Amino acid sequence: YISRNQISIIVSDIPPLSFAIGHRLRSPVIGISNFSWNWIYEPYVKSFPEYSEILRFMESCYEKAALFLRLPFAGDVSVFLAIKDIPLIARSSRKDRNRIRNTLNINDREKLVLITFGGSHGKQIKNMPVCSQYPVRYFITENAGTQYPYCEVLKNVWLKNAGLEFEDVVHTSD
Repeated sequence: YISRNQISIIVSDIPPLSFAIGHRLRSPVIGISNFSWNWIYEPYVKSFPEYSEILRFMESCYEKAALFLRLPFAGDVSVFLAIKDIPLIARSSRKDRNRIRNTLNINDREKLVLITFGGSHGKQIKNMPVCSQYPVRYFITENAGTQYPYCEVLKNVWLKNAGLEFEDVVHTSD
């Protein structure tokens, strides 16, 4: 695909194979993250040395990166040979805060707290009843149908139908 479509540069999150593929096809690969998988798995390999070959393979792939764009709060990414620090990357809302609050049916005096665990896939989060102790509205993002007693669950489909994006909810949260 890369060769056929004459892709001249690859920007990748950090799956090790993207760097090996780019290197083999002579397409430079730029990685972007605040960690590397070899750093994540290193403690496990200390306990299970039979997997050290996989760790070495990951490291050899990462060494082929043309550049690594290191996000803030990074772990050890020293395996990358060329590193450039960059700021956080985030989408920002362009919508009026009051319009968003109206769409969410939140008045000006209410406080809104957004709780989000992207990709939690419906696993029950413990100690959510603590939310009942504070006089605010709580929205929680959720992929599945798990209900939380003191939180209103926001579904992506509902947001889209209301003309809102996740960054809009972040923008209007207190």
